[in-house]
Amino acid sequence: MDRTEKKKMNGVNGSSGSVGRGTAPGRGRVPISHGHQGLPRPSASETPKSILSIASLNVETMTGKSREIVEVMKKRRVDVACVQEVRWKGERAREVGDGYKIYYVGEQSGRNGVGVIVNCSLVVSVVEVKRCSSRLMKIKLVWNGIVVNAVSAYAPQVGLCDEEKEKFWTMFDILVSGISGGEKLVIGGDLNGHVGRESGGFSTVHGGWGYGSRNKEGETILEEAVAHGLVVLNTIFKKREEHLVTYESGGRKAQIDYIMTRMQDRRSILLYTVQTVKSCELSGKRNSIRWWLRIWYGEGRSRRGRRRIWMQ
Repeated sequence: MDRTEKKKMNGVNGSSGSVGRGTAPGRGRVPISHGHQGLPRPSASETPKSILSIASLNVETMTGKSREIVEVMKKRRVDVACVQEVRWKGERAREVGDGYKIYYVGEQSGRNGVGVIVNCSLVVSVVEVKRCSSRLMKIKLVWNGIVVNAVSAYAPQVGLCDEEKEKFWTMFDILVSGISGGEKLVIGGDLNGHVGRESGGFSTVHGGWGYGSRNKEGETILEEAVAHGLVVLNTIFKKREEHLVTYESGGRKAQIDYIMTRMQDRRSILLYTVQTVKSCELSGKRNSIRWWLRIWYGEGRSRRGRRRIWMQ
């Protein structure tokens, strides 16, 4: 089955399953507790070892920022960070401070580049690194006996030629299709497209709580999600505008950064949140602001045995 045929399928394996609009997995809402900076935190019944925190961020260059990013990861309790626009040459793995390690790939020109930064305690758990191009890579790690694939993606910008965009999405198809259905998959990336506020024909992958208007690139993102049985987590829960926007520059706001996972795994997502990376935490262009997209992944359950969901 070619890529065009797969995109016409409505759901996984042609099924018509849907993602509930604004509906969290589990039965009803549960009380939340707040930790550092008012962020939700696990209860005593869920130990830190039962939760894997995965984030995505366009860093706009790793040069001179390695230590800062490690400090932000420690402060925000991030275990795995998918980063884009690394802008480092070549491909390798290197420590970036306090035992944290980045696996990255970039162009010889120093443009683009993607990477995955791993918490010092998880470095020994990395069992595979696959670098597809300066825009796409993944790492595979074993966490609590579960195989988790973390993909970092940086799609071509709107103004680039269709040939380059098609090349990226073809590589994306090959990479995602090659990941076993029995393994967990989390994709974090700057996908340079607007999926829009409404689900508009993509109710299986879009929860109906997006931001702005959909464009051609955003439709491609949703088509790819349908083809691979993914769900766009940014759109699942109803949130305030500041928790939907992932990029702001010159007064313009946009949602172009996304985290996706397989539909069958979305009930393992304990929290989806967007957190601002302030200029005092991470140096960069003063006229642009980037946000962390972060999920907590695990199998935590409340005392009554129901799955526990934290919502900001």
